[in-house]
Amino acid sequence: MEQYVKINLKDIYPDQYKEDYFILVSQPVANFIIQHDRRYRADERQDQRYQSQAYLGSDRFLFKNGCCYERLEDAIEKQLDQQQLYLALNKLPEVQAKRIYAHYFLGISMRRIALNEGVSEQAVGQSIGLALGKLKLFLENL
Repeated sequence: MEQYVKINLKDIYPDQYKEDYFILVSQPVANFIIQHDRRYRADERQDQRYQSQAYLGSDRFLFKNGCCYERLEDAIEKQLDQQQLYLALNKLPEVQAKRIYAHYFLGISMRRIALNEGVSEQAVGQSIGLALGKLKLFLENL
């Protein structure tokens, strides 16, 4: 039986959610969200520590994201896109969500995933292909 974890999106996205908003997600998706949130908070602390925000003489602030600077509006849009992606991943069956996460987020090859699961590489490829189609449909309908 698939295990679900209750997550409060207000804790993860306090700027977007002013009230508690709970969702149920599968364990792999919850792990991904928690890992991403930790990484995001660590990046924020590093930005503050090294004062990587710079005022450019206009009304816009740019901030450092990795090695390059981006507009604040772009960063917010990217965060909202990630939020929609999490919701879409949660709609997938657990096996497909795990495979998408392993292949695209962890960089594990389809062959390695197949070996770890004891299935054929073709089965993993088809499963990921179906999952991508479902994700595309879900994200288009938002």
